[in-house]
Amino acid sequence: MKNRCKIASHICWYQMQLHHRTGKTVLILLLLFLYIREMVTPLNTFSVIVQEPVTPWVFSVLVNDNIFPFVITVLYLIWICDAPFINDMHLYLVTRCGKKNWISGEIIFLCVSSWEYTLACYGMTVLSSVTRIRYENRWGKVLGTLTYTGAEAQYPMRFNLHTGIMERFAPKEALIYTCLMMWAVLWAMGLCVFLLNWLSGSVLGTVIAFLFSVLDITITNLLSAYWYHISPVSMMRMSIVTGLYHPSFRYCVLFVIIMLFILAASLIVTAHRRKGV
Repeated sequence: MKNRCKIASHICWYQMQLHHRTGKTVLILLLLFLYIREMVTPLNTFSVIVQEPVTPWVFSVLVNDNIFPFVITVLYLIWICDAPFINDMHLYLVTRCGKKNWISGEIIFLCVSSWEYTLACYGMTVLSSVTRIRYENRWGKVLGTLTYTGAEAQYPMRFNLHTGIMERFAPKEALIYTCLMMWAVLWAMGLCVFLLNWLSGSVLGTVIAFLFSVLDITITNLLSAYWYHISPVSMMRMSIVTGLYHPSFRYCVLFVIIMLFILAASLIVTAHRRKGV
């Protein structure tokens, strides 16, 4: 068991090195930073006008916007769209390590890469406001003023502000939920891409994952709130667990955990039963 975990971790490390060295990774991170900076710039401008600092909890508010989760999810899908990562070394890896160890390493890699991506998103949010940021154990006057006083009408933001988040959640609580849920949802998306691309020998998994990322915007604009119960990207948003007819906090957590278990188990079973490499 110990040896199997060691082999799987080596495969994960190998995939991380391959992905970190590609030009696509650099491009994705650059686009991500430019997008987040563009979203946060009006907030920083308002902060300068009112002479109040920005707190490091903006990320939870950003993710609550229905466009922001879609964009960051699509960028992540572009990053891992070449799953199952079959290259010139694939035959050597599977032959030397075994399919079970190989697939375990790939599952761990998708787990680690989605966590890296989540931390990168949060870090870029903080970096975009670094000259105006100050730590406070509260939402802060900038977000509070924009949310409760109607100042947003005079100083429009590029993201939606939701009073329910600030009223029902402490800033640390909201940030922890947002980061963990975003990590889990992106991990599940990665597993979906890997499994369906591998089984179909095409980009079917990437297409299905993209449709799931579009589902959140579609529900917000066209469908009933009940559809949020099957939309994993929607579950990143704190306002979803506060609304009437929306899934509860517990439901969202259980839904994503079950989805992760089913996808990971499907990959392991497929690796065991699939003939060849």
